[in-house]
Amino acid sequence: MASAQEAMELVCRILLNPGDQVWIEDHGWSGAKAAVTMAGARLVPVPVDDRGLDVASGVRRSPNARLAYVTPSHQYPTGATLDAARRRHLLEWAEAREAWILEDDYDSEFRCADRPLPALQCLGRTDRVIYVGTFTSRGSSWISRSDISRTGSRARSSPLDSGARRSSSRGA
Repeated sequence: MASAQEAMELVCRILLNPGDQVWIEDHGWSGAKAAVTMAGARLVPVPVDDRGLDVASGVRRSPNARLAYVTPSHQYPTGATLDAARRRHLLEWAEAREAWILEDDYDSEFRCADRPLPALQCLGRTDRVIYVGTFTSRGSSWISRSDISRTGSRARSSPLDSGARRSSSRGA
């Protein structure tokens, strides 16, 4: 893919149906909001604090959301890191609700004080995480690449396996 924006638009077109609810970090990247809106889904703003996305607030606001967009390693624009307890809660929510987590890892390799954090995709036994990583050459802005990956399918198929939309059987 040429960019993270292009990757997110593709994921949203495949996974979301018009009217699906999507958790979005409040405040967050406008490109993610645009990708969700272009797919016809409804944005559900979820607050971010110094521990990252407030997962409990997301559950209260929209327990049956179809997707959660997060920047867990370095939230944009606050810089907050999603803590371990919230990471587990987010993964448990997605597994229980058969929801998707769209993990935007736009700069985790640039941590100054510590080693890069593991992706959500690596932390759980769930296959509900779609990872979008971006490589942009800091020396030349025209060199850019984005990748999409997902964890193993654990005996069930997903819309990403076939490239087809899956209708949402849950209420909004």
